[in-house]
Amino acid sequence: MFDADNPKLWLYHCESYFEMCSLDSSIWIPLAPMHMNGPVARWFQSVEDKLRSAVWSDFSKLRMDRFGREHKELSIR
Repeated sequence: MFDADNPKLWLYHCESYFEMCSLDSSIWIPLAPMHMNGPVARWFQSVEDKLRSAVWSDFSKLRMDRFGREHKELSIR
């Protein structure tokens, strides 16, 4: 589950799992919110319309733009 902690690791786990299961990349984004909690789930709802025609790399960039900076700042502290 992703709850805004370590966004790069979560992406890595998702990609590894999806590839291991030989899932078509077109369903990766619809599957992702099943593994989100709290503020991340609410964020996904707020950008869901933007993601209707997006690919995984677009989704990954949006997530890292939103949660990666915050995680980096916490790590520095």
